[in-house]
Amino acid sequence: MTTNISKSLNNVLVNAREYPIEALIEHFRSLLQRWFYERRNKADRTFTYLTKHANKCLCDRRKIVQPMDINKYYVIDGFVGEVVDLVARTCSCLVWQADEFPCPHAIASIWKRNLDLTHFTSYYYTNNAFKATYDAVIYHITNRSQWQISEGSEVEVVLLPEFKCGAVRPRNQRILSSGEREKQSVKCSRWKQVGHNRRTCSNPTSADMN
Repeated sequence: MTTNISKSLNNVLVNAREYPIEALIEHFRSLLQRWFYERRNKADRTFTYLTKHANKCLCDRRKIVQPMDINKYYVIDGFVGEVVDLVARTCSCLVWQADEFPCPHAIASIWKRNLDLTHFTSYYYTNNAFKATYDAVIYHITNRSQWQISEGSEVEVVLLPEFKCGAVRPRNQRILSSGEREKQSVKCSRWKQVGHNRRTCSNPTSADMN
């Protein structure tokens, strides 16, 4: 599970988080409207089968190939060898199966056959898929007087929470996951050594040495 998306949104909304909820939602809607518009234009200016990022990734992956038969290849990657099957679209490194995007071993094998790399990638890496992702139009919120309210909902009252927040400053930063936190090394106050503390120190004390 990656936190890249949440980190990016957290940075974008760092100031808007202090807005009232209605203004915050409108701010985020406006961002989505602009992002979708910009990405649709970017896709319209791309005339390759794959996206520019996908094309760059294909060009960055190259290895040494030893043919086994017309569709299977043994690819040397440093001190390790991987087996590639172009028909099954598999590699023993399992990256091709996981990403549905040719791994370096598969790319080397495909080039060995002088085949088109783009035919061995998933549809989701194509420019058409990129266009479809941002094909929706983000509309403005209409005037409050034009809202369609379901019957009975206008008389409902939203009550305040039953509990009260403590007298502390609310958090402005999100809580980091365990994988993002920097591990703090423990240091012994007696011997100034890293890896243990004074209570678990097994080194002899000055009394033991005397």
